[in-house]
Amino acid sequence: MLGVLPPVVAVTVFAVVLAGCSEEPGEPELVSIDVAPLTSTLTIGETQAFTATGTYDDETTRDLTTEVNWESSDPAVAAIAGSGVATAVAEGAAEITASLDDVASDPATITVVLESETSPSPGDLVFNEVLVDGSVEGDANGDGIIDALEDEFIELVSVADHRIDLQGLILYETTLGDALPRHTFGPVMLEPGEAVVVFGGGDAPADVTGAWFFVANAADPGLPFGLALDDGGDTVRVDDDAGTNIATLEYGGATGIDANIDQSINLDPDVTGSAYRPHSEMPGSSGAIFSPGTHADGSAFP
Repeated sequence: MLGVLPPVVAVTVFAVVLAGCSEEPGEPELVSIDVAPLTSTLTIGETQAFTATGTYDDETTRDLTTEVNWESSDPAVAAIAGSGVATAVAEGAAEITASLDDVASDPATITVVLESETSPSPGDLVFNEVLVDGSVEGDANGDGIIDALEDEFIELVSVADHRIDLQGLILYETTLGDALPRHTFGPVMLEPGEAVVVFGGGDAPADVTGAWFFVANAADPGLPFGLALDDGGDTVRVDDDAGTNIATLEYGGATGIDANIDQSINLDPDVTGSAYRPHSEMPGSSGAIFSPGTHADGSAFP
């Protein structure tokens, strides 16, 4: 019976074959977790939904958003729920991470701001106070020198309901026109109710609560005209870099607004008024003839 395997040997071989067929491949292992979006900016009360995607050692991916453990580095700034939805709580920054099976994601960053920072729209700024003749008693810019051009100033106040960025806004007046703007703003963030003051020259005072101070940076600094405000009448305006008018004040002539009065003119009431009156006649002014950077009664802007 040559060529025929003994029964025991045949069983052994069959058993080996079965054993090889019963082996199953192992489960893929989680290698990394990616969180999206990586950066976001929210205002207080806004929410942001995050996703978590797992990558495995067999190069497959899976949505793990509802399976991972979500964590915020500062829940007082941004809190996050188990579903991956974060809520902005207070101004600041927080890092969001997702983890599962000892694998953690790189952090995503949430920045929480009070309000959206935007370019101003028409009507977001008002000319609250203007001094068109600096040769008055007193030193408006506080640099120790009374000068008819350098002490001239315009005071703009934000009446927007959100933070605005003045960068790129341009101050013009009629006489020198668009060819020679009197001041171009850099990056200045104004909160609602805050003020910015531009003097004709000299040295601007240090910033105080609620106000920013600048000296006119005319396009041609060789022209010694400061703000070039005409005593008898002029139009001053602020436009954005696209030419959209944000605020305008016309005085003198047929306007009925006399600014050549040896003191500044001021909106009455401060900021919200529709008419101008001599500063010394403003409620609470105690006869003061100007108050750049503060309310007419000397109190600070917000």
